[in-house]
Amino acid sequence: MRLCLHQGATPVFIPQGEPWRNGVVEHCNDTFDKRFFRSERFGSREVLRTRAGEFERFHNDNHRYRATGRRTPAEVVGDIVPRQPTSPAELPAGWPEQGQVEFIRFTDRTAS
Repeated sequence: MRLCLHQGATPVFIPQGEPWRNGVVEHCNDTFDKRFFRSERFGSREVLRTRAGEFERFHNDNHRYRATGRRTPAEVVGDIVPRQPTSPAELPAGWPEQGQVEFIRFTDRTAS
C-alpha cells in the first residue's frame, strides 16, 4: 500500500463479492463475453488471440461509456499523460532491494 501511495497511485478497493461496484470493468467484460466470445467459435488459440485483438481495437475505438463522459476507451487513454515511476533509489529507506510485491486487499464491510 505504501509503495502505491508513494508512486502517486490512488488505491480503490471493491468489497469482496461486489464486483458490480467496478461498473466500467464489469460492463466491458460483459460486452466482450456477449458480443465476442460467445458469438463465434474459434478453431485454435491463435485464431482466438487474433480475433480478440481485433475486437479489442474495434471496441476501444467505438464503444462509449457513460462513466467516461460518453468517450471511447481510446479517447480516455489519449487524455492520459504518462509519467515515469519513481526510481527505486528514491523509495523510502527500508525497502528490500529485490523480491516480489503482491497486492492483495480484503475489505471487510463490517470493520469500522
